[in-house]
Amino acid sequence: LDAERNIKEVVHFGRAEGFVGIETCQNAALKDANGDLWFGTINGLTKYNPKGTRNNLIAPLVRITNVQLGFEDLRNTKYQKWASPKGGILDGLKLPWNENEIAFAFQGINLSNPEKVSYQWKLEGLHDDWRGQTTRNFASFTNLSHGKYTFVVRAYNEDNVTSKEPVKASFIIEAPFWQTWWFRLAALALLFFGIGFFIKNRIAKIERKVKREKEKLELEKHLLSLEQKALQLQMN
Repeated sequence: LDAERNIKEVVHFGRAEGFVGIETCQNAALKDANGDLWFGTINGLTKYNPKGTRNNLIAPLVRITNVQLGFEDLRNTKYQKWASPKGGILDGLKLPWNENEIAFAFQGINLSNPEKVSYQWKLEGLHDDWRGQTTRNFASFTNLSHGKYTFVVRAYNEDNVTSKEPVKASFIIEAPFWQTWWFRLAALALLFFGIGFFIKNRIAKIERKVKREKEKLELEKHLLSLEQKALQLQMN
């Protein structure tokens, strides 16, 4: 409370913090002359010394415990050689464009209060911002487009102290063949070849037509010449 007895901060105590009373009795709360707090519970009397409260400044450790490709553990797939014995991913994992569903399981280690560990994660290459803090220790991604990705996760203890070093796992999803440079180059070459073939075929067709027209004109000229000669003979 502040000086005016307004609530500034609320801290919750449960079994993880050592409060095993579960259910308190009505009006069974007392602050004695030493500043200790007493609570009557269905399991007996509980004493809490506020002066003995210390923040947990030890950052939790975090590690990736498992990676799933589709709905199967990475270590049981044909990419098992990239599965780390510790549960993460070794460098160099490349996945085809149609195997683009991946999930990560992770665990934070906080000996003082294991139940109050929370997490933040992000997938660099998809979004560079940290997702909201959550107690869920599982993240999945579907329909990823081709590119390079790095999954990053960090853990927080009950006093919001975060991991000194987040854990990372990188992988690459390859582009489908129709989006690769060699396919585009081949398609461009085929397009130019098709255009060239069409133009060449069109020119050849026009040349054949001109040749036929020329032959027709020469024939007509020859026939006209013969007619003139016949007419001259008749006149003679």
